[in-house]
Amino acid sequence: GQADVIFVATIDTKTKKTTIIPISRETMVDVNLYTADGKYAGSNHEQLCLAYAYGNTTEENSLNVLTSVKRLLFGININSYITIEMNGVKKLTDLVGGIELASLEDIKTKKLELSKGQKITLNGEKALTYIQYRGDDVEANNRRMARQKQFLSALMNRTGNAILSDFSKLGKYYNTLTPYFSTNVSFAQITYIAQNCLTTNFGDAIEYKVIDGTLSQGEKWVEFVADK
Repeated sequence: GQADVIFVATIDTKTKKTTIIPISRETMVDVNLYTADGKYAGSNHEQLCLAYAYGNTTEENSLNVLTSVKRLLFGININSYITIEMNGVKKLTDLVGGIELASLEDIKTKKLELSKGQKITLNGEKALTYIQYRGDDVEANNRRMARQKQFLSALMNRTGNAILSDFSKLGKYYNTLTPYFSTNVSFAQITYIAQNCLTTNFGDAIEYKVIDGTLSQGEKWVEFVADK
C-alpha cells in the first residue's frame, strides 16, 4: 500500500542521455487524501510513500504519487508514469538470468547474507531482499537507495544488452511483465524509446542527480525535508 521506490527520469531522444532523480520515500510533502469511496478529503504533510495508499486502483494510486512528486519539484511537468509491483522486479530479474553486483554493505537476513564488497548473482528472490533490506537507524533508507540505484543500473545493463542483441525480447519482457505494472505509456512509445536510446551497457550511462536535505527522526517516522 506504499510507494517503496520512486525515480523521476528524463530521456533525451536526441542525445540518448538519461538522467534520474531518486526521491526518498521518506520525503515530507503535501499528499492528497481520499476516502474509501474516492472522495477528496483534503491534504496532509506526510511521507511521500504514503501517497500511494490513497486510491482504489493502481492508476489512481500512481497518479496521487505523481501529484505529490510534481509538488515537490515545483510543478515540473511529468506526463508519464510506470508503476511496477515488486514481484515484477523479481520476475524480470529471473527472466534476464539474474543480476551480478558487489554488495555495498553487510546484509544478514534469512533469505540473504552478504559481506560488503562480496560479489553475487542475485536471482529474483534475493534481488528483492537486496533492494528492500533496511536497518533501524535514521540513515537506513539512504543506504537502501544507494543499493537501489546500483541494482537499477545493473538491471538496465542486463536488460538493454539483451534487447539490443535480439529486439524481439522487448515484446517478450513487456508481455511477461504486463500483470505486474500500470502505465500510461503505450508499447509503441516504449518501442520508440528502446530503438532510439538503448546503447550497450545502458545502465552505466545513466546520470543520477541527488536532492539534498535534512534527515531526522519525527514523532512517528524518519522524515526527509528537501533543501529547496
